[in-house]
Amino acid sequence: MNKKKVLIIISISVAVVIIILLAVILILSGKDKKPSSELSSEQVADDSGILAQPADITALAETKASFSVKTNLPDPSFQWQYSKDDGENWTDSPSSGNTKDTVTINVVASMDGRLYRCLITSGDQEVETKYALLTVKGIKTQPTDLMAFEGELNGFHIETTVEGAKYQWQYSKDEGKSWIDSPSSGNKTDTVSINIISSMNGRLYRCLVTYGDKVYESEEVRLTVYGFKTQPASQTVFRDEKFPKDNTARFLVETTMETDGYQWQYSEDGGNTWNDAPSEGANTQRLLVRTNDSMNDRLYRCLVTYGKITLSSEYANLIFKEVVSSDIGQ
Repeated sequence: MNKKKVLIIISISVAVVIIILLAVILILSGKDKKPSSELSSEQVADDSGILAQPADITALAETKASFSVKTNLPDPSFQWQYSKDDGENWTDSPSSGNTKDTVTINVVASMDGRLYRCLITSGDQEVETKYALLTVKGIKTQPTDLMAFEGELNGFHIETTVEGAKYQWQYSKDEGKSWIDSPSSGNKTDTVSINIISSMNGRLYRCLVTYGDKVYESEEVRLTVYGFKTQPASQTVFRDEKFPKDNTARFLVETTMETDGYQWQYSEDGGNTWNDAPSEGANTQRLLVRTNDSMNDRLYRCLVTYGKITLSSEYANLIFKEVVSSDIGQ
């Protein structure tokens, strides 16, 4: 065999050996590998034996949402918990499936921001999942009953977790049997501002919140107005010298709520200055005034006290006329 053939054989042999070595290296390096599709967190257990952690959820209020966990621990038991204070304290969930690998929650807006986790027990081993966040789109803070004074500007507020939500405030005068869109300022925002008058006392209010195709109704709340149900009316007194039996003027106020006190007053200068009335009933809702000539064209009003708040009634005019009996009725 000549030298040239020997070199060719040696080269081929070396190449074969290199190819074999590369093949062995590739086989060994890929022996424990799986396709990338099989390397997801759902199928590869971490050190605690959890195959899949619960994932964050965004849900609409008044719907259902579920958290799930997967584990390869033998004979596992589950306990789902939630936290309302960013994980400082935890409470066992009462929701369906709370002791299974999947818990299903009836979502309400007040759950927005809660964290959920699952405690998994296997024999003497206990592990906990990572936290999962529940984000709820809906009404987070409901409006509350309002007690307001006649003449003030006050209203109701609602807070939602929905960006781009549409609002419509409504009121009812028949205990919720029928509803009317409120015309007040802010009636299509999260805060409605109402110019309070006594006739609104006892009305119910609510807000319709629209998000996409979903319409949420807020809780119904009541407006209680401290004010006057009945205002004093002007009085005309005719005095007949032949029949002086009754020259009494009578003024009356009625309030929407029980008061802490009444004080009737009169003015002789068109309402610029006022004096406490000395007449009968001056500290009640009904004032009786024994009239005489000097009282003609007086104004009367009643101050009503609710705690530290004092409200004034409208003014009522006293007209005093002295006539003879033949003039009356003509």
